[in-house]
Amino acid sequence: EIHSPFWGPVAMGLMSVGSATVAVLPAWWPALTRASWAVDTAFWVVGIVGQSVAGIVAIATQARAYVSAPTARTFLVLAHGWGWVMLALGLPMVVWGLLVLVRALRRRMPYSPGSFAATFSVGTMALGGMMLGRSVGVVAVSWLGVGACALLLGAVLLGLVGAVVRISRDVAGRRSGN
Repeated sequence: EIHSPFWGPVAMGLMSVGSATVAVLPAWWPALTRASWAVDTAFWVVGIVGQSVAGIVAIATQARAYVSAPTARTFLVLAHGWGWVMLALGLPMVVWGLLVLVRALRRRMPYSPGSFAATFSVGTMALGGMMLGRSVGVVAVSWLGVGACALLLGAVLLGLVGAVVRISRDVAGRRSGN
């Protein structure tokens, strides 16, 4: 059983490691350029919920400035395909994550700075959903992103309230000598 909703930073961290690998490794060991791209590609895939969707749609929509129109269109079609696959895989994970969070809140989960980790995966879903919906012109997907953004705001508000309550209790405890 997982007790910590600290999933989003792992995906972001792996994507960052992949990007850093391809940026740094070839400069030091040119013979490992191919391997660095393999690492980057594999790690680009761990940002499964929304990071990769937002990134690939953003790249594909800007590609027309750098490649021919047919190639840019192919990039966009591939980005949209990736977005739909990630949406299909990501939604169940978000639902599961919400169920775990609700269960933890029902059990009076104590506040900790790690509680903010619950915002990362929802934030990536919000960004990915809004960008994919705008790019493919499907309003329902855009609204999914907007809904995830509203959920994100609620999670941040919950975290901030938890922080204020925790700090207030700590200060009151110190004043009373506990």
